Amino acid sequence: MGPVEAIQSVVRNYANFAGRATRPEYWWWALFQVVSSVVLGQIPVLGQLWSLVILLPSLAVGVRRLHDVGRSGWLILLPWAGLPFVLLGGAIQGGILEPVGYVVIFCGALAVLVWACMDGTPGPNGYGPDPKGRGGRR
Repeated sequence: MGPVEAIQSVVRNYANFAGRATRPEYWWWALFQVVSSVVLGQIPVLGQLWSLVILLPSLAVGVRRLHDVGRSGWLILLPWAGLPFVLLGGAIQGGILEPVGYVVIFCGALAVLVWACMDGTPGPNGYGPDPKGRGGRR
């Protein structure tokens, strides 16, 4: 899957959280997202509006990518699990909650990154057919 085909696939599946997404689809979208955000971010209002426009398809392709490796799409929110610790830690002086929150955010983001880099499960899994068309075990 080339870059244009991958971006078109994400746009076609704008709010589709079901099914699976291949690594090229996910990573070409990620590159497009970063480059377009940097370019459009030079114009403050347009950059903020663009961030809102690409939020939903970015979450959707991330969820589908996790589905491809056999993981629940809810795990895309794993890095956000540390946010309450950071916020509470900032409100309570001298506590350990804030550093713990940052560790949870880092570990959650690292886990999602590793899963996004993994090859999808061959054949159909609980989230749909293999987008690569591999038969898998029977």
